Amino acid sequence: MPPVSEARDETILVSEWGSDEFHAKVAEYEAKGYEAIRDSYRIQPETHPETGLVMHLHSIQMRKPASR
Repeated sequence: MPPVSEARDETILVSEWGSDEFHAKVAEYEAKGYEAIRDSYRIQPETHPETGLVMHLHSIQMRKPASR
């Protein structure tokens, strides 16, 4: 069996309670070379762990393609 020499993509999950903070963090990761996995974008009602209020949690997976 030949050795595996290809590095895997680095995938992260970006989540924020506020839309402004979420979009700023996504832009920050894009500047670092990450790409958004668009079909993973979600806005879900969740209970905020610190306040107990139901808020909208914005999340998306992002990946940094491996160098080839």
